[in-house]
Amino acid sequence: MLGFSTGQLLVILGACSVMMKPSDMINIARTAGRMTGRAVGRLIVARRQLDDILGQSAATQHGCSAETIDHPYELPLLKSRLN
Repeated sequence: MLGFSTGQLLVILGACSVMMKPSDMINIARTAGRMTGRAVGRLIVARRQLDDILGQSAATQHGCSAETIDHPYELPLLKSRLN
């Protein structure tokens, strides 16, 4: 990752933690956790949207109606038609 090994990153993090106050480390960890959670949430939303778009384009190519796409229970039926 960017030319750093895992050991080098651990040494850098250890040196930084020695120089910081404990309250600063708590705030940094909390902020990093929030950022990670938001990134994961955005990836999940993007994946759902991409799946919807791909499902709709596949359905229109095979002549399925819009009702089939709107009902998630009928998605396996659509997938079986595509195979």
